[in-house]
Amino acid sequence: MVKELTLFLFLIIAIFFITRELFKKFYLIFVSTFKNESIAYVLISILFLPGTALHELSHFLMATIFMLRVYDFTLLPQKKGNMIKMGSVVYEKKDLVRSVIIGIAPLFGGLFFFFFLSYFNLFPAKSLLLNLIIAYLIFTVSSTMFSSKQDLKDLIYTIPFILLLIFFLYIFNLNPLFYLQGDKKLLLLISEFFKRINMYLLFSLIINLFLLFLLSLIMKLKKI
Repeated sequence: MVKELTLFLFLIIAIFFITRELFKKFYLIFVSTFKNESIAYVLISILFLPGTALHELSHFLMATIFMLRVYDFTLLPQKKGNMIKMGSVVYEKKDLVRSVIIGIAPLFGGLFFFFFLSYFNLFPAKSLLLNLIIAYLIFTVSSTMFSSKQDLKDLIYTIPFILLLIFFLYIFNLNPLFYLQGDKKLLLLISEFFKRINMYLLFSLIINLFLLFLLSLIMKLKKI
C-alpha cells in the first residue's frame, strides 16, 4: 500500500503544478488570439465547466452535510487580480474544522469521480465518442479538483497541528499503518482503491503533459 500511496502523492503534486501552468497558457493564447480578456475568461470557463461544476458542487454538498447555510452558488467566471475564479460557493463559517473539510472537498469529489469510473468499468468504453467524452471529463475534473487559495486559507492554521502530530508520532515511534496490518482485508481494500485512482491520475497526467507540450508549441509559433 505504501507504493500506491507514494505514487498517488506524486501524481497529485505533478498534476497540481502542471494544471496551474496550463491555465496560464490557455489564457495567454486566448487573449493573443481574440485580443479580449473577457472572451478569454469565458472560453476558459466553458472549457473547464464540467470540472468546475463538480468542484463547486463538492463545496456545496459538504457545506450542506455540515448543516451550514449556503448564501451563493455560481459557475460564472470572475477575475480576481491576475487569477481567474471560475465559480464560487459562499457559505456561513462557524469553525475551523468544518471550513477546512469544505475547502478540500473538491479533491475528494474528484477522487470519487475517478473511483466511480473504475468501479463501473466505464473507461475505456467500446465507443470512440464515449471514450473522448470521458477523457475530456477526466482532464477537466483533474484540473479543477484542487482547492483555490481562498479555499485553503483556513488550512494554514492546521499546519502547526499537523507538525505537532508528526512530531508526536516520531517521538513515540508510532506507525499508523501498524494498526492496520492485522486487518489484511482492509489493507487490501485501501490498496485497491489507490490502484484504481492512480490509473486515472496517471492518464490525466499524460493528457496534461501532452497539452502542455502542444500549448507551448503554439505559443512559440505565435511568439507569445
